[in-house]
Amino acid sequence: MKGNITYKFGGSLVYATYSEGFRPGGFNRKPCKPGAPGCSPAQFAALAVYVPDSVKNYEIGTKLALLNRSLQINLAAYQIDWSNIQMTVFDQNISNQTFTTNLTDARIKGVEGDVTWRATPDLTFNGAFSYNDSKLTKYRKNTVVLLPLGSPLALSPKFQFNVRGRYEKELSSGLRPFIQGAFHHVGKSISSDISNVDIRYQSLNPTLGYAASIPIVYNGVTVKPGDVIAPIPVSQNQAAYSTYSASIGVSKDQWSIELFGENLSDARPQLYVSGNDGTNRITTSRPRTIGLRVSTKI
Repeated sequence: MKGNITYKFGGSLVYATYSEGFRPGGFNRKPCKPGAPGCSPAQFAALAVYVPDSVKNYEIGTKLALLNRSLQINLAAYQIDWSNIQMTVFDQNISNQTFTTNLTDARIKGVEGDVTWRATPDLTFNGAFSYNDSKLTKYRKNTVVLLPLGSPLALSPKFQFNVRGRYEKELSSGLRPFIQGAFHHVGKSISSDISNVDIRYQSLNPTLGYAASIPIVYNGVTVKPGDVIAPIPVSQNQAAYSTYSASIGVSKDQWSIELFGENLSDARPQLYVSGNDGTNRITTSRPRTIGLRVSTKI
């Protein structure tokens, strides 16, 4: 469902929007074995299915065309109420498979915008930003695996922005040489709202038909059933990062050729960190990349 009111003036407008949406629920493949540690019949029934989650969005904004339409500014402020959030959990204490369940509600308040300024017929600047204040507001299940209420949503940096400048001039020959540079910044975030799913050596081995487990040596340490074997925090802090890019080239008609450089500072940001299988696994960006690109429009 969506409702919108818009008022136009000149080449600009202001608007207000209310909208609702949802994701359907579903079923988990045998989330755990009834009777196994951490999986009572009631817990099995609760984890077997997950219900739809839903959002309510309240938004106001404006689209402004200024300076004889050489400057375009788009701004929006919003609040999103997110209920029954579906989260995917990997907890080997109760299952050797990931499963989805409804764990919490959240509230997101934010402001976002983008600007395009054609300073001259040949020089254009673009920029965009977003500020998001997200927090968990309510537990939907009695759980000890979530961060405290008031914590931010995972992978939701409070602030991020990018800017780009491009100079392009058409010559009498029809060639259009250009040069451009860009900067992109992403603020710090956390990798997960799951807090303390420590992996414990199971009393029953699901890969051996749930046969009784025996003590083993893990990383040089003898562990017994029930011992924590990899106490790595699931929720990891991910630092802010910035990247730079640039390109220079020429185009004519439907053809273009450019020399480009991406991630020029050769940054190694942590785009995602996962420790829920006992080992920190880090996803990062591509290293510094320099290349030549030839393209055509068909």
